[in-house]
Amino acid sequence: MWQDHHSKDTVGLETDMRSLRRHTTPGIVVGIGDVAVSFLLGDLVTILFSKMFFGTKLAFPSPPCLFLGVIATATSVGIAARLFSRRIEWIPRKASWFWPELS
Repeated sequence: MWQDHHSKDTVGLETDMRSLRRHTTPGIVVGIGDVAVSFLLGDLVTILFSKMFFGTKLAFPSPPCLFLGVIATATSVGIAARLFSRRIEWIPRKASWFWPELS
């Protein structure tokens, strides 16, 4: 009997474990960096412009700063997830030194 490659019996078995192990550490570093940088930038921009927007100078742990840091993080993670979920067509061929799968 002919079986389709995407049948119920093969769900998850098409994962390339070598590729998964090779890209796990860089993926974790990029993910953590994305979250940390976007949160800090959102928070710091709010601190810098707090006098203009809120009429008072806010500090790092104030709720408006934390809220806008979280908003910046959610936006950044959403954009990164959208980019990484696509095929890597948007990376120029000159970047093959960085991304060996392109060559």
